[in-house]
Amino acid sequence: MKKLVISATMAMLLTLGVSNVTSVSAEEDLTRNVEQMELTEKQQKELAKLHQTVLKHKKEVIEKYVEFGVFTDEEGTKIISMFDKHYKHLEENKFLPTWDKEHHKGHHHD
Repeated sequence: MKKLVISATMAMLLTLGVSNVTSVSAEEDLTRNVEQMELTEKQQKELAKLHQTVLKHKKEVIEKYVEFGVFTDEEGTKIISMFDKHYKHLEENKFLPTWDKEHHKGHHHD
């Protein structure tokens, strides 16, 4: 049962990201538009600051779950590592959102 709660919580936390798109056609339209865009350095810095704030708060939430015993230290570290990986991916893409089509077809990361 705890495993189910952890999986549901992780799924919820992961859907808090920018890439929460409900329909495939909308996803394709957004991807096509975003791929043609390029942000200025100033815009990238502004987005970086916002994403860093969001990342900080997400980490605080996970740390609180660990403190309350919902997650073990190991589980908390794993989730925070995923958040860091997502931020690094945003950085590499110059803070333009990308959509992982496989992820949105119902595949889950273990």
